[in-house]
Amino acid sequence: MLPSSFECFKDVRSFDLSYNNFEGFLPRMQPQDAYLDFSHNSFSGPIPKSMFGEFSISYLILSNNKLNGSIPSSICTQRELQIVNLANNDLSRTIPDCWGNASELTIIDISNNKLFGSISRTVGFLARLQSLHMNNNSFSGTIPSTLQHFNKLVVIDLSWNKLSGAIPKWFGRRLSALRVLSLRTNNFTGAIPQ
Repeated sequence: MLPSSFECFKDVRSFDLSYNNFEGFLPRMQPQDAYLDFSHNSFSGPIPKSMFGEFSISYLILSNNKLNGSIPSSICTQRELQIVNLANNDLSRTIPDCWGNASELTIIDISNNKLFGSISRTVGFLARLQSLHMNNNSFSGTIPSTLQHFNKLVVIDLSWNKLSGAIPKWFGRRLSALRVLSLRTNNFTGAIPQ
């Protein structure tokens, strides 16, 4: 467990505690323009809402822990946020419906959790997004039409979910930068777009 005094480091720009054996709750920090990497530990409990206060985070890497609860909607207030990696945790519930506010995002990885509900159409407003990993969850519904605006998207992995309906025809036409597409193990029907 991290000492409570750890929360006082307001001027530190880079926190890299990855690949240790830390446990307990994440510290309630309010960093400024920070790089936070707490991945590959045993942190548990929810992601603190206070982490996304008036201060900014550029890189948020919390993957490979035991975090649970929901992804707080306050994450969308981070206009400088470029990378979000929350993969391999026990996060559940639906994802926030406000991603368009985090306009600098280039990578979202929320794979291997217990998230469910539909894919937020606001994800499609992230014009800089290059890599989207939502695989191994329980997302349902159809692929939102707003995703066709991803002209920089290189990787999209929606595999191992409960998505349904037809694969949109614009997949082959509009996503010009796409190099990796994984839709395996869902409930899609109909013809594969030409």
